[in-house]
Amino acid sequence: MDLPRVASYLHWRYFEVQDTFRQLVSRNIQYSDAHASCLLDVYHPEQTSESKPPIILFIHGGSWSSGSKLLYTSFANTLRELGYVVVVPDYRKYPQGHSAGGHLCAQVVLKHAIDIAKKQDNQEALPHVKGLLLVAGVYSIEQHLLTEQHRGIEKISAMTRVMGTTLENFRINSPIYLLESNEDLFSDSDELLKYIPRIMLVHGEKDTTVLAEQSVDMYNTFTQVVPPERRGDVDVRIRLHKRLKHAQCVTALMPTLLGEDRLKKSLVKDIQEFVGNPHREE
Repeated sequence: MDLPRVASYLHWRYFEVQDTFRQLVSRNIQYSDAHASCLLDVYHPEQTSESKPPIILFIHGGSWSSGSKLLYTSFANTLRELGYVVVVPDYRKYPQGHSAGGHLCAQVVLKHAIDIAKKQDNQEALPHVKGLLLVAGVYSIEQHLLTEQHRGIEKISAMTRVMGTTLENFRINSPIYLLESNEDLFSDSDELLKYIPRIMLVHGEKDTTVLAEQSVDMYNTFTQVVPPERRGDVDVRIRLHKRLKHAQCVTALMPTLLGEDRLKKSLVKDIQEFVGNPHREE
């Protein structure tokens, strides 16, 4: 986070909201006994036109090895001001845990749906997920390794160590491969389609950290595995922004003393179109 955004956050936190911050945000709620870092924050919106406003669970990125929910306070507050209940968890990272952001969400939710269709999921069912808004995610570990090698960061990145170092493990941990290797289920299983949530893939064409091809390939893979006669039962969309860079997916929604990011409106439009607008007039 740069200095103008830090200054904007400090002004909001300590001069605008002050003691009312605790009414807006519930901090450090334990959601698992498995690890001390499993804490989450909940951001409470003001009254909206909906008695039960939509809940956005935001899983932050960080190259599978870094990041903290505290860094996304101003981002989450922007969503709160839009009328959403926002939940931001900390989660286990390398070397204790795996994955980040869009990759984590896609892999967990899609694998859960596929395991149910295969009658292999003996664990407790996940809470119902209405939609996945996947922003600048990695969906093919094998392909992203080529990007890291091109940038000369593959040795310092934690990705290959997190994902298991072998091509087989890269594929096991790739949502695209997960879809491709279970293509028959998309043709035959009605159970699977019931558990696939609505999905919107958002990516910037100026993203050099995670190339937009990741989202394009993920979208095209859905088109490939879902037969034409069943595509009406699966809602998968993609939004590509020509001027959007990797970090801007988040920073554009963080207030700054220098004015509003030019891409904020288009990103807010994506969110409201997909999740709903709690402030809309009936």
